[in-house]
Amino acid sequence: MIAIASGNSFSLAIRADGTVWAWGDNRDGQLGNGTFANTTTPELAVNADLTGIFDLDPATPNIIPRDSLPKLVLAAQQQGELKSLALSAKVFLGEIDLGVDTTIRQRALDASCPTGGIYQIFVAGLIPSGLVVPAGAYLLNDAEQWNYYTGGALPAYLSNINSSVQKYVDVSILNGVDLTPMKGAKFLVGYGTTSDEMLTTGCYKEIYEAREGW
Repeated sequence: MIAIASGNSFSLAIRADGTVWAWGDNRDGQLGNGTFANTTTPELAVNADLTGIFDLDPATPNIIPRDSLPKLVLAAQQQGELKSLALSAKVFLGEIDLGVDTTIRQRALDASCPTGGIYQIFVAGLIPSGLVVPAGAYLLNDAEQWNYYTGGALPAYLSNINSSVQKYVDVSILNGVDLTPMKGAKFLVGYGTTSDEMLTTGCYKEIYEAREGW
């Protein structure tokens, strides 16, 4: 590391190769990883073009551990407070830019997201026990309705997306919803040619958790 800085319950670090890493509280998106989800593990910041990682020194090759590779790149947006929240995300479907001559440690062990094909987008809400609705997983379908998951293939939010034509997808998750009775609920977005492929490759990401003080 060549520089480390701390904010209110979060930290940022710059490595010698110019990559930017962040961890801690992320309620305002201050970690720069495209989400509003907290993380105790350092994660790579994403670039403003939403095509890959944020690199302050593009001329220097990056060295990224396999387990730190971003599985997908997205940018979540939120409007309003917990009692009336709008939540959405823009998802990048192309090959993630990790920088020129990047070395991936233990690359042979990596199961990466697909980089071409006809995709489906999946949106899930994970509800903990003790809330006003039954605990478990809920999936947002193509009619923008939340349904309790009881097994089988996951229902897709969007289908038949040709990544050779469409590199970005806008996902509307919540629209003015009162989440005050839903503290602890987590929302995730992912994609794959099938739901099984998405789950196998880990091509999904938590983008928001309803918490106190929001």
